[in-house]
Amino acid sequence: MISQIQLCGAIMKHLDHQGVKTMLPRQVNAIAKAATAICAEFAKPYVPATPGMGWDAWLNSDDTGTSSVYLLHAIKCGWDKSHAKFGYPRDPTDFGRCIGLIDADPAYRAAMIAHMQDADKHGREWAALAKHWDELEAIYREELPSRQAPKLAARMEQLLKGVSQ
Repeated sequence: MISQIQLCGAIMKHLDHQGVKTMLPRQVNAIAKAATAICAEFAKPYVPATPGMGWDAWLNSDDTGTSSVYLLHAIKCGWDKSHAKFGYPRDPTDFGRCIGLIDADPAYRAAMIAHMQDADKHGREWAALAKHWDELEAIYREELPSRQAPKLAARMEQLLKGVSQ
């Protein structure tokens, strides 16, 4: 359990090291509010993404990330080229969150695959990964029990390196 008072003290000490020697009451209140929010978040239990939970529950799980949320947006709303370069999976952990999205609502797997076929219009990184999705997913599922993913990391690196040249 994190102590809100100790966290406030640590923040104030850090600010002192940064040269802040006096604080207004509203600034002290902001520190207390931030510390309270941090403590509340750390007190919450982990909410895993589970197969079949549905997209709404998945969005409220602790197993989402930029690439998987971007993928959900692409499925529901269409690809947004302006954000494509930020929203692709960069490593096996990111890729795993995308698989978690797919597993959360398997009925939409075909829609997700169909949307990924348009990825080449909306970002070289997504296009490279989408073209090899089945292969990457097979490697991911093969390596999942070991909680290590060296083959997936190497393959993703190879594919992504090819688009940056």
